[in-house]
Amino acid sequence: MPLVVGNWKMNTNVEQAVGLAKEVSDLTHAIDQVTKVICPPYVSLEPIKKALAGTKLHVGAQNLHPEPSGAFTGEVSVHMLSGLVEFAIVGHSERRNIFGESDDTVASKVIAAAAHKIRPIVCVGESTNQRDSGNAIDLVKQQLFASLNGYQDWTRLIVAYEPLWAIGTDKAASPEIAQEMMGSIRKAIVSKAGSRAGEALTLLYGGSVKSGNARSFFEQQDIDGALVGGSSLSAVEFFEIIKRAEHVD
Repeated sequence: MPLVVGNWKMNTNVEQAVGLAKEVSDLTHAIDQVTKVICPPYVSLEPIKKALAGTKLHVGAQNLHPEPSGAFTGEVSVHMLSGLVEFAIVGHSERRNIFGESDDTVASKVIAAAAHKIRPIVCVGESTNQRDSGNAIDLVKQQLFASLNGYQDWTRLIVAYEPLWAIGTDKAASPEIAQEMMGSIRKAIVSKAGSRAGEALTLLYGGSVKSGNARSFFEQQDIDGALVGGSSLSAVEFFEIIKRAEHVD
């Protein structure tokens, strides 16, 4: 089943977030063949979870701290999120590039999420220079496996390929570039963890996904859905993207 995830980043206050969540839920309630997830800011998780009780819209976190508790001022632990969210975005390029998260840090978060029954959405992607070097595929695979060091729960893994040059730029990768990268990722997972892991792996494309280009990505063999940024802040636009995932054979 396709998976479409909306990453709201640092947008909306609590009232706006609850309203947006309800609007998305109302618009998409009849779509049963797509798993739909929204990832609002931390402060809105609990009120949104309550507002969506009994609906088919799932809730995820944008980040987490791997330790269950401790002297980590300003952080939100995996233990605090357990039971509140079903998914968590881990290693987003903004976390890596702005906040300096290393592959080792990402790996610790992935393992912690899995231990608390939260499905990690592990983000990887190359810069413009890395793409231009001609080594993008090898570099992304290296980043992925470093970010999965010690991970074992292969049948629940979600990987989001987000080329840095496409995030928030209005310049999406071509479907062919995305398919080439994601096909190579699936093959690499099969080589490491076996065919069952490769078949179970969910691969999302992220980077300037809109209703106008979403279907061209969803039609690719190894693309199972999308991680949507700015377009997920419009309930109608997000609905249109989800509809395009629903109608792909």
